[in-house]
Amino acid sequence: MKDLTQIIATRVGTELERVALIQAARAEGRMRLARDLHDSVLQNLTAARLKLKLIGEAFPDGARQKLMEVGSLILEQQQCVRKFVDENRPGEEGNLARLDQDLPEFLDLLRMQWSCSIDVSIGSPGMMVPRWMLFEIMQLISEAVANAVRHGRATVVRIGFIGSAGLLELDISDNGTGIADGLTSKKPFSLSQRIAELGGSLAICRSSPGIGLTITLPLKPGLR
Repeated sequence: MKDLTQIIATRVGTELERVALIQAARAEGRMRLARDLHDSVLQNLTAARLKLKLIGEAFPDGARQKLMEVGSLILEQQQCVRKFVDENRPGEEGNLARLDQDLPEFLDLLRMQWSCSIDVSIGSPGMMVPRWMLFEIMQLISEAVANAVRHGRATVVRIGFIGSAGLLELDISDNGTGIADGLTSKKPFSLSQRIAELGGSLAICRSSPGIGLTITLPLKPGLR
């Protein structure tokens, strides 16, 4: 029974790792990747649940309950993957994310993770971005906060959103140690690479105290 549970857990872990890698892929391939998720990962997880159910029928009640718990875990992950697929289907209107509704929970987790204050300002109420971009924005913010706390010992991070003419400007500043006088700031490699892949630009400046980042991203895939 223990070996069987380990095999199933390993299978689920492999599938989740695959989903994580897919989510980290470049945004322009999201619709194609969503289709691949639907055709492969979801079907594999469904097959795993069905096999698990059949195997459970041959076990006593106690063991069957444990298998049902694993099945519930698989179902939960199926729902997460399906949500991603549904949000990235091609040709569907209204596939937008509202920043003031979709970011707060994520930002609360970041505050807990790094034990710092994160202040957010959104230029216009109800500002919307393509849902494929929401994941990218979260990754950019996550890395910027991590850098500010780990390298600059910041305790406060300020984030501002400004949208205009098909562009999104993301201003991130902190109260960390900043850049020493006489030194030139280096752009974080990973952050710069992600922004470049999105067709955006990154500028770094001194703030008092800390460092300021200005990230500009095109809101439409055609602009990338």
